Amino acid sequence: MDNKFKDSVWELLSKSPYRVKAIRPRIILQNVKQKGIKHYPTFNPNKASDLEVFVHVSERGAGVLGHVDICYQGTVYSYGNYDATTERRWGVLGEGVLMKVSRETYIDFCHNYMKKTLFVYGFDLSPEQHKALRKTLAENDQTLVPWHPDDTYPLGHQLDPFSIVMHQDTDVEMFKFTDPRYQAYHAFKKNCVFWVNDVLVSIGLDMRNGKTYMLPGQYQWAMDDEYNRGSNLVTKKTIYQPKI
Repeated sequence: MDNKFKDSVWELLSKSPYRVKAIRPRIILQNVKQKGIKHYPTFNPNKASDLEVFVHVSERGAGVLGHVDICYQGTVYSYGNYDATTERRWGVLGEGVLMKVSRETYIDFCHNYMKKTLFVYGFDLSPEQHKALRKTLAENDQTLVPWHPDDTYPLGHQLDPFSIVMHQDTDVEMFKFTDPRYQAYHAFKKNCVFWVNDVLVSIGLDMRNGKTYMLPGQYQWAMDDEYNRGSNLVTKKTIYQPKI
């Protein structure tokens, strides 16, 4: 699909009745730029975060709706519609793909290639939460099947360059799922938030709380609530901005 056409569709979707919740990441980004915010207070500055939640945002296209990943022990886990050959309905539907990539590589890629700003929420975990999270990620690994975008794109297909460039230029590993819950991606239901929330339920954090859908903007709202109330769980908030 032509990326300009896809971006125009996402811009239209962002003007839906759920617009404020949908484009909250962009609203926060604009506020950061207007106020010149460079950093936020940290509740435990001398301790590295045990777990991080990344919220991506850009000012145009699909990036206005945001995207959510997690990072644990130096590895970023990113669930999304990364196989362009399975896209339908302008990228709203497709097959779910999980990427694993080293943290610094991923941040550099998001900045240099995607031109995205990252809001990173840092978590302090108890030993019990570490154990539960490792167990959940290990169980998730049992449902993964290695996948390489170069092996699946037919000759002459209109490529989405994101997964191709990631595969060629970084240490990324990509997978599809045998678990039916994540085989089919849906931008408003079984999306990045759906996968992240399912993982973080293991540490006692359920932001969806029974909702049938949740957008990245709503998830960021919940992260901000945890951080702003001085939560013992979400103790850091950091901004990584691209150099334009």
